[in-house]
Amino acid sequence: MNRRIFLNGSAAAIALTAAVFSVSCRQMFTTSLAAPLARDSITISSSASTSDILEIAETQGLSDASSAQAVLSALGGKTETEITALSAEDRETVLNLASAATISMETLTNLASAATADEADPDALIEDFFAGFDSSADLRAVETILADTENLSNLAPDALITASAVVVADLASEVPAADLMTLLSGGTPETELTEAQQARFDLVLGVKTNIESRSDEELSSIEVGGFNLADLLAGSGGDE
Repeated sequence: MNRRIFLNGSAAAIALTAAVFSVSCRQMFTTSLAAPLARDSITISSSASTSDILEIAETQGLSDASSAQAVLSALGGKTETEITALSAEDRETVLNLASAATISMETLTNLASAATADEADPDALIEDFFAGFDSSADLRAVETILADTENLSNLAPDALITASAVVVADLASEVPAADLMTLLSGGTPETELTEAQQARFDLVLGVKTNIESRSDEELSSIEVGGFNLADLLAGSGGDE
């Protein structure tokens, strides 16, 4: 399958918000069944195993940013072999931590409300999204999973897309967001990426390639508010 839909500014802004909001809401609901939303920051020993860290993630790490950041930081200290050896379910948990660690539910709630307004300003939405993004989170484990392109098809598309959106948002602290969206659409940006930035952006392109290979049936399951989350990785540009 070759899905290439180029979003205009408004659609891109709404899809970006919807992608992260939908996964984060599910995370908050699931975790709140087991633990209160408000909690003190957690401390994880550097000697903790990946299984111990993931157990903490499942009970405490998905509903508030500080806990999610602590879990990601601990996972960031693990080797590539340890991260890629995780089960598909555990890798999806790690990917879902990315949005929990970087974007507050308050920010997402405000963006979701603004995105569905009759006269939504797409440029303002994108600016507000990136302004509310916390770039201090350790995304090494997330990026290790995204780099394992041979096993991406084993992972849920919404988890992949949301984690990719977080990587793009993190890059936007260094590269203009408009240039990143242009790159996603296959265009030529005004800003040239450094080697390190390009390597990180290539992770997103790898996910995009994987998502484009998914069946229509699989992609139909990730529609939110009239938008398919797969369209988020199409970038922006003219109709094709």
